[in-house]
Amino acid sequence: MLALCRCRNVQLARLLSILKSCQRQVLGKTCSFLRCQDAKLLSPRRFPAVALGFTLPSFLGLFGQKEEEEDPVIMSMKRAKLSQMRDDLVGAERYYHEALAQVNQKRAANNITEKDFLFAVTNINDCLAELALVQGQLDTADRLYKEVMKGCLQIGLEQTDNAIVELSIKLASIYAMQNKMAEARLGFQHAIQTQEKKMMETENPDENTKALLGLALESFSRFLMVHKEYDAAEKYLTKSYDLAKEVLGEEHPQTLVILNDLATIDIIKKKYSKAEAAVKKAIAVGERVKSPDVASFYCNLGAVHLRQDLHLEAKAVCTKARSMAVKAGDDAAKVHAERCLRKVKEVEEKQQKQKA
Repeated sequence: MLALCRCRNVQLARLLSILKSCQRQVLGKTCSFLRCQDAKLLSPRRFPAVALGFTLPSFLGLFGQKEEEEDPVIMSMKRAKLSQMRDDLVGAERYYHEALAQVNQKRAANNITEKDFLFAVTNINDCLAELALVQGQLDTADRLYKEVMKGCLQIGLEQTDNAIVELSIKLASIYAMQNKMAEARLGFQHAIQTQEKKMMETENPDENTKALLGLALESFSRFLMVHKEYDAAEKYLTKSYDLAKEVLGEEHPQTLVILNDLATIDIIKKKYSKAEAAVKKAIAVGERVKSPDVASFYCNLGAVHLRQDLHLEAKAVCTKARSMAVKAGDDAAKVHAERCLRKVKEVEEKQQKQKA
C-alpha cells in the first residue's frame, strides 16, 4: 500500500507534505516516522511506510511476469506511477481508473480469480485514495480508504493487523482535518491501544509493530498540540521518541525530528533551557549525519532565542537557517526563518525608537 500524508490549510498542508516525502517499503521492513510542518514552530516529520506490501512488483506478479509488458492492467499501472512521479496527478488518476476498468473486464471474462481481483481492486483504490488526499479531496479519500480497509479484511487480514491499524491512523488524520474531532480522537486512541496490546502480548514484537505504535503516538500528540493539550502531547511524543531511538537509532534523521518536536512543546511550555538543549543536540547530530532538516532545527533554535530575548543570537541562527533553506530548496524552512528575522527586525526598530 502506498504511504499516507503541503496546501490550503495548515492541517491539510501537514498531511500532504507526508505524502511527498514518503518512501514505500514492503512488509517486514522498518517504518519511518511521521513528517509534517507545525503551525507555528517548524517541526518536520515523516509518515511510515505501510505494512500491506502492495508494491508494484507484487502487483505485476499478479498477472504473470512473462506478460507484464503486454498486460493492459500492468501497463496502466506503470503509466499511473510514472505520471505520479512527474506530479501529473490528473493523468495518474486517469490511468488508475483505466486499470480498475481493465481488472473488472478480466473478472467479467473469468480471466482472474476472485482473490486476485480483490487484491488488485484494493491496491488501485489505495492509489486513488492517495491521489484524492493529495488534491485535498478529503471526503473522497475517506471513502476510498474505507474501501481499502474493507478489501484488506476480505483478503483475510485481521482487525489488529498493522495495515488495518495504519489505515485507522490515516482515517483519524482525515477526520481531524474535517473537524470531526471526536472521531479523530477515538481513532488515534484505538490505534495506540491496539499496538500497545500487541506489544504486551508478543515476546519479541517486530519493528513494524513498534514503528507503527510510534506513528500512532506521534500523530495523536500532534492532534493534542492543536487542541493545546500540551502535557498529554508531551507524554505521547516522549513515548514516540523512545520508540524511534529503539527502532531507528538515536542518530537517525527521524529520531532527530521527534527530538526537535519535543523542543517545540518545551518552547510552548516556556521551558526554554530544556528546549535549547534538545534543539542544539538535534543540530549537532543532524549536521554530522547530514539530516535534511537541519535548517528547520536552526529555526526552532531561533524561536528559543527570541523567547529568551536573545535577539542577536536569534538573528544569527535564523540567518543561517534561511541560507541553508535556500540552498536546499526548503521553502517551508525559509518561510519560518524569514518570520524569525522579521521578529528580530521589529525588536531592533522598537529599541531604536526607545533610544531616540
